[in-house]
Amino acid sequence: MADKDGNYRELYEFRGKFVAVDFWASRCGVCRRENPKLEALSHKYSSQIQVIGVNLDQKKELWQAAVNSDQLTYLQVHDTLAFNSEIAKSYGITMIPFMMLLDANRVILMFTSSTTDIESRLNNSL
Repeated sequence: MADKDGNYRELYEFRGKFVAVDFWASRCGVCRRENPKLEALSHKYSSQIQVIGVNLDQKKELWQAAVNSDQLTYLQVHDTLAFNSEIAKSYGITMIPFMMLLDANRVILMFTSSTTDIESRLNNSL
């Protein structure tokens, strides 16, 4: 998927780090409340984790406006196919927020809808 600058991004870029992936959309109130928590997590554990926001808005403009409004600096990618995208289908995502934590070897450690759960599991794994 492409980031805000149009560059295609893949998980292999973040070898050696935990990766938290957050599937979200601008219209999701719970997602928007989790965004500042993920932003804080990305700064607190910057040397140990890469946070990636995967936006599932169909309109790119909605995604960009939400990223700007929420002042998100961690990596954001967007797929206009939303819930019909390959990645959403491959993980069976039908609701958001949907988060997953992967270890440095890309093994999925957990699925959740809470940044607090991600941080707890991360602390237990470090």
